[in-house]
Amino acid sequence: MFLRQVFVLLTSLGICVVYARQVPLNTTQASHNRTRNVLTPKIDHFVEQILNDWNSAAGVGLAVVQMNEDKTWNVETKGYGTAKGDGSKVTEDTYFFIGSNSKLFDVFAIGLLISNESLFPRVSWDTQIASVLPEWGLQDSIASSESTILDLMGHRTGLPDHDLMYESNTNMSDLLSRSKHLRPSVGFRRQFQYNNIMYTILSYLPKALIPSLSSYAGYVKDNIFIPLGMNQTTFDSSMIEKSGYLAQGFARDKVNKTEDLFGKGTTRVLPSWNPSNEDGNMISGAGGILMTIRDAATWLQTLLLFGKNPVNGNIIIPSDVVQKAATGISVVSGSAVWPELSPVVYGGGQAMYSYRGHGFKSCISRFPFDNVGVAVFTNDDSYGGSIATIITMRILDEVFGLEVIDWNTRVKFITSILYEQRVSRMVPRPSEPQSPSVPMSTIMGTYKNPAYGTLELCLVPQSVEGEGLQSDSCRVLLDEIPFRLPGAINTRVPTFVARWDKLWVSHFKLEHFSNNLFNASVLTSYPIIDASTENPDDGQEYWAQVLSPFDTPPMAEIAIEGDIVVGLGIVGMWGAGQDVQSPRGNDIEERAEIWFAKDT
Repeated sequence: MFLRQVFVLLTSLGICVVYARQVPLNTTQASHNRTRNVLTPKIDHFVEQILNDWNSAAGVGLAVVQMNEDKTWNVETKGYGTAKGDGSKVTEDTYFFIGSNSKLFDVFAIGLLISNESLFPRVSWDTQIASVLPEWGLQDSIASSESTILDLMGHRTGLPDHDLMYESNTNMSDLLSRSKHLRPSVGFRRQFQYNNIMYTILSYLPKALIPSLSSYAGYVKDNIFIPLGMNQTTFDSSMIEKSGYLAQGFARDKVNKTEDLFGKGTTRVLPSWNPSNEDGNMISGAGGILMTIRDAATWLQTLLLFGKNPVNGNIIIPSDVVQKAATGISVVSGSAVWPELSPVVYGGGQAMYSYRGHGFKSCISRFPFDNVGVAVFTNDDSYGGSIATIITMRILDEVFGLEVIDWNTRVKFITSILYEQRVSRMVPRPSEPQSPSVPMSTIMGTYKNPAYGTLELCLVPQSVEGEGLQSDSCRVLLDEIPFRLPGAINTRVPTFVARWDKLWVSHFKLEHFSNNLFNASVLTSYPIIDASTENPDDGQEYWAQVLSPFDTPPMAEIAIEGDIVVGLGIVGMWGAGQDVQSPRGNDIEERAEIWFAKDT
């Protein structure tokens, strides 16, 4: 589990902004590297080769900034590959969702509040959340009363990610109320566990402290985007999509991973994952920003100048705020995956570690002692994080004049190992599985969790059993399955499906394993977009993506008292931290990471 979590951190587009401390280069080497261009035909060929080697139908945007000896900047930006399903190419003006790179803006927004001497009541990094948000609370009473801004920034409240809890239209009041029912996986301040919910709650602080604000997104725009002249950075994905400049995600369908883990399969163009307007939405603080590679260059310069506008020198973000965000709060890993890397710590919206004696991280990386910054954006949904990491590493070797390491082979090797490990943890269904201790039809029905909401389990018919007991909503869902979830249901195995309208997924599936145990999984149904750019699908209108971000394949156990089904306990789905075990207990509810009680 350690290998997977650290590797995911290093290759994920979700944690891509890094500040690193390192020994400066010698003067001769630094001067030489800062005055020559890096995005040369040699690097162009490398980027194109990586896209081809990973069978990627997508593209990449690159920005490299280097400060010259006279304090001017050498700025390079370039696009490669495909931006959209219509074949449009990536340019410097293509907008990408920057994912959890958005978290640093969240931290800086709070830093601006802390620096605002006219604000009353004053807040600090150690301000307890409960003193600002009366609705705040967690299941752990200590975490509820003691959690500070730094604790939420450093992912150390004891709460695992619980990313399947919320919907895109969840409002803050609802999120705060439901978060009180999420089960923690470790004690308060015991361990780093990445959590988007806490950054969403942090994004509520500006409006909570300044009620006259229209939105968090408006506050960031007025106080960071506009003063920096970042006119190609926004929360308004709907506007950018209409403009035609928004990169579309490219995913892979029908890949036989046993034959080729990195196979191209059938290319699928993804719809915008987070439609929002200029006021943003609930995920804005955790991951809602769109940016072009041109603005990424401006942002890199601002970070290297510790918050100053690179054009006029005005202080936009106080330097102590930039420094605070770059101060380690939580230890992610005390060991390095590769010898060229250091252990990893997490500050505010960014991870910090070193690369071959220099600071490093993929996507948006900065090296303050060398005044060098690199940004890599990609719209490959399947392996974008890995591609961005490989390209970033290659550019860093070029910038610092280091011997080139074959990161492509390394990353592919680790990716293969992690896939094999996950497959090895998948236990085949017994050849003669035991039936549940109650009829399948009695498992059908509505299940509720105060944080996750409602699941209505509908039994996919294998025979006439239960057909007459289906609710009207289940009949509609079952009629939709052949075209909404093509190929996602194994009709030879008793299976339940529920509609689950979450930010990341659309459906929940239980496939019978044996006795009262079921394999649990989540799926997303997507409309097929721009079919002319993909393989023909014989009239198919939708495709289904099975999401598998979990260390161990999730399982669900049906709880039965007498002959009555009383609930459903799920393990393997809460997204806990490194080496964190599922709960222990005397019954299914106590052992469940997520417990759904059945309506009676």
